[in-house]
Amino acid sequence: MTTPDITTPRKEVITMNFKEFYYKDFRPSYLEGVVRYPEQTDYVIEQNCKPINGKDLSEIGLSDLNNIIKICDDTYCIDRVKKLRSVLKRIMRYAYACRYTSIDLSAFELRRCRKRPETVQQLSFTAEQAAFLTSGDSIIMKMFRFECLTGLRREEILALRWENVDLKARRIFVCQTVVVLKGCARLVNDTKNHKFRYVELNESAYKLLLSVPQTCDFVFGNPRSKNFLSPRRYHEEYNTMFIRKNEEWKKTHSEGLPHLTPHKFRHTFASLLTANGADVKTVADLLGHTKLDTTNIYLHSYDDLRRQAVDKIQLDN
Repeated sequence: MTTPDITTPRKEVITMNFKEFYYKDFRPSYLEGVVRYPEQTDYVIEQNCKPINGKDLSEIGLSDLNNIIKICDDTYCIDRVKKLRSVLKRIMRYAYACRYTSIDLSAFELRRCRKRPETVQQLSFTAEQAAFLTSGDSIIMKMFRFECLTGLRREEILALRWENVDLKARRIFVCQTVVVLKGCARLVNDTKNHKFRYVELNESAYKLLLSVPQTCDFVFGNPRSKNFLSPRRYHEEYNTMFIRKNEEWKKTHSEGLPHLTPHKFRHTFASLLTANGADVKTVADLLGHTKLDTTNIYLHSYDDLRRQAVDKIQLDN
């Protein structure tokens, strides 16, 4: 059996532009069922592939892909660049298999991510940064602030119902999540680790819930549709908020906010718990972790602070 020459152009190809192919062919046939949150890939395509989104697949060349990667590399963190590079390669490979391109561009070496200086990565927002980012009276801002105050996962906070909020006992019952299945957001009676848990409300979280109007079954739901917010809408709101808040932050600080994902609100909660004396087991229970090793990942951002505290202890003669 001979191996086909992937560098030899095909004579006949089917016409379709990049964005149309992504949503009509690649996403339902290839992406869904492979990745946990395909809507995150949707966002990368929408934001980073604008130069080729309306371009016919057969007209896209290696230079087009490398240019997109370069722009992303100059703007975003290395994880974002790696994700873009990987998804571009998979899309073009699938496009070739479906006869939308004459050459398999995935067979060529795409532009590599530039090396970053070796610095300690910030894994969570500081208390000051989190307070600034989540300040505001809208239901969206309150949702992000509540995430910092409780450490709920994104899928848990979107699914939180008033019936699972016990204001008298000042705690919430985490037993449902919003997940994306075959491109559709759905409410399921389960959690990530298949275990339900109670999360106590501190004074700030308690007062925040008192200020949220009960317009529908979901605490942070859409008041118009009376339903939960979709994960896609959640990320869109976060990115819009972050861009605006970052510009405001720069006006009074020497540099911008660390470009972290909204999941880092959960890291922030864990780090602040530890900074205030909570033991790892307590943090793990509140976060819903079954393994302490998982919890330790969230606490590395305070390693330097602990080291600095130890270094201050001296016994000079």
